[in-house]
Amino acid sequence: MGKAKEQEKEALNLQGIDIGLLIEKALEMEREGIVDGRFAKAKNVKITLNHPFNLGEKEVTELILRRPTNADKLEMEKKDTEDLGYDHHYMAKLTGLTPAEYLNVDLDDHKEVLAVYKNFFSSHPRTLSS
Repeated sequence: MGKAKEQEKEALNLQGIDIGLLIEKALEMEREGIVDGRFAKAKNVKITLNHPFNLGEKEVTELILRRPTNADKLEMEKKDTEDLGYDHHYMAKLTGLTPAEYLNVDLDDHKEVLAVYKNFFSSHPRTLSS
């Protein structure tokens, strides 16, 4: 292990962060195809909401946006989405919510979902911190 990695590991240990737990969680997310941040090759991206909302008794604090397929695009092009807007229907489908449920997503969080969606196709994807 390089010196920089050792220093990073030591810093995390000093902060009381369980490195084994972090590694386990990262591997679990990789197996599920979930990636924190925005990566063009990711299958799914977990988006932590700045403005959580409730669906029934469940608080929604994050959305997982899956990478769209050609079939998704073709299906959405066939639908009449004038009533709620194309992007709301499409993002609802890709997050696993119904269009009515997706209306609860705060506008700032919706903009973040759209940015992540656009980043799937970027040749220079950015991370959540950039």
